[in-house]
Amino acid sequence: YDTFAVIGHTETAPAPVSGSARDKPLREGAIAGMPHWPVRLSYYTEGAGERTPIYTLGFDLYENGVSGALKLDYGDFAILGDMTALDIDAKAGRADKDEGKGCTP
Repeated sequence: YDTFAVIGHTETAPAPVSGSARDKPLREGAIAGMPHWPVRLSYYTEGAGERTPIYTLGFDLYENGVSGALKLDYGDFAILGDMTALDIDAKAGRADKDEGKGCTP
């Protein structure tokens, strides 16, 4: 496939509610207000000239690697992802000072 990717400007505001509970864990708790980027990927059949994408993939990528607002659009139908829970280990990626190993911010 030929691919076209667009990464938007950094956003820090929680995603708009729009009367939905979709991705509620991203609007509340530890990740709310975390910097994230809208990402859109379009996939095309190989070739030259103007083409319509076979499908597109859209999501918001948070600085910790979590993704939300997932949408796979195949033209005739689309699939929306919905995060219903998010558990973040507060100690993940941080080593005890006495251990001397692991990642530290």
